[in-house]
Amino acid sequence: MFFGLGFGLPLLVHSLLAGSARRWITRQVAQHTRLVNLVGGLLLIGVSLYDAVGIFFSKCFHLSWRLWWIGATTFVLSQVGHIPFNSLLTWMGQRGIIPSPPTEARLAVNAVILGLSAGLWEELSRYAAYRWWAKDARSWRKGIFLGAGHGGVEAILVGAVTFYAFINLVALRGADLSKIVPASQLALAQQQVNTYWSAPWPATLMGGIVVNWCL
Repeated sequence: MFFGLGFGLPLLVHSLLAGSARRWITRQVAQHTRLVNLVGGLLLIGVSLYDAVGIFFSKCFHLSWRLWWIGATTFVLSQVGHIPFNSLLTWMGQRGIIPSPPTEARLAVNAVILGLSAGLWEELSRYAAYRWWAKDARSWRKGIFLGAGHGGVEAILVGAVTFYAFINLVALRGADLSKIVPASQLALAQQQVNTYWSAPWPATLMGGIVVNWCL
């Protein structure tokens, strides 16, 4: 089922786009064929590993896939509160409702706040899942199996979002941004594109390392 959806949905979405958008996508894929093949192969390997981990735990521990999917669903539901909460904090900081950190400390403060925010929403969601949904998951094996579903789907979603951002920035690299973004946001957009492409490549792996460590 998932194999069919993975092939069918992109084709369906592509057919629903306007002609100019379809031509643009086709042109970008043609210009970056090697890159698309590489990233596509890595994504397939990642999904396969996710599935392999589930099969391993299911067969080894003789457990139902129900716990795996409870863990995956728990992560998705946690983001329903987590993402709007982060947006609210950003909005309040921009309007002076809450104090903004000084420029030299902004990176460290943001890292602490975002880490605590993720921990708050994900831990509360996991508590709710164990308390009311997976009441039978009280052994080490069942906890590991549920946690693998939680962390595994997070790794896939983070990878998909990162890949989406990467494709957009590939398209914007070298493009005339003045024709794409408003003049008031031009300097900021150019700075963001330049920052992305000037970052050392090991830094781009940090997100994946963190997610896999949590898994």
